[in-house]
Amino acid sequence: GNLDTSGDDSKGYGLVWDGADTIYAVFSVTGTEGEPVDDFRRFAVNGWLPSYGAGSGERIAVLVRIDLVSGDPITATYLSARSGLDGSTTSFRVTGLEITPIGEVVVRAATSAFPRSTDPSVSIDCPAFDGFVADYRLVLSADLSTALSATAPSCSL
Repeated sequence: GNLDTSGDDSKGYGLVWDGADTIYAVFSVTGTEGEPVDDFRRFAVNGWLPSYGAGSGERIAVLVRIDLVSGDPITATYLSARSGLDGSTTSFRVTGLEITPIGEVVVRAATSAFPRSTDPSVSIDCPAFDGFVADYRLVLSADLSTALSATAPSCSL
């Protein structure tokens, strides 16, 4: 079935397999339209970031955990950065995706504003911030509910 039947312009652009029965797929989204039942929010209820957040129009990512046998989504999380001004959602592009031997999901990304710390309501401080972070690395639990690590060498907590 369709993961996103809303009017949003979502596109899949990344895929990684855990070597067993799960794949993780990355989609880009630019906001939410309509009801949660129509888009990724219905899968991200228990995700690290359960929704797009404040604002719209910025292209961010959604990471979806999918059962390989049935093809059904199991869970998901939104992935975005936040504006230092008002905390609104800003762009997030996944540039790398891997599964560790113990099943954690490593996301590498570029963001157009402050990347988030493991607490998604807190930004990583980027003292020499020039409006772009190319080296963000986020480690998520296999069920995508918890951030275990969040780093950007050009920034600090």
